Amino acid sequence: MTAMKRTARTTLPAVMLLVSACVEGPRNKTPPGEGALAGLAAALSKQALTLRTMMMADTVPRQGQAGLMTLVVNGGDSRVFTNNPDLFSYAVQTQDGGKVAPWSHGAVTRSFGDQTQVTMPARSVFGQVIDLRCIRPGYRPSEGSCDYGYTLNEPGRYRVITSYHWGDSARSTAVSLVDTAAFVVR
Repeated sequence: MTAMKRTARTTLPAVMLLVSACVEGPRNKTPPGEGALAGLAAALSKQALTLRTMMMADTVPRQGQAGLMTLVVNGGDSRVFTNNPDLFSYAVQTQDGGKVAPWSHGAVTRSFGDQTQVTMPARSVFGQVIDLRCIRPGYRPSEGSCDYGYTLNEPGRYRVITSYHWGDSARSTAVSLVDTAAFVVR
């Protein structure tokens, strides 16, 4: 086993433990599988920022939480990353590519407020866990307040497309990261 795979096998469970505290209440305790470890190991070997997403469980109940772990992986040199929850977006699709419409509490004015700049050392991971059924606003994280979410009551196969966009593409300072995770609702 290579040093990178050993690092990934110990890093992912530690990251999962740290970020799982962000999801409240009971959840399916099945951790992401071996594929998640391989994806993290591959991302750590790249010389760039990479977005990796994985469901906290491959199978999500029709009621309860649908935990999604989002990891920003820096496999290259130390770099500054803008940690702004409002720069992440999520879109859920059915297996055949049909859009699942989110419910919403109405129009939300995004606040870019204070931007948290995080210096990510080489070969580091920064993560968060959200509940797809209750996505909280980044700068109004009051208890129980959901900005929007997805009603996932229909059994079937789904995928969530997670993206992070920041910067000015005209000045070549844009960061655009995208990843997809599949799951089943039963």
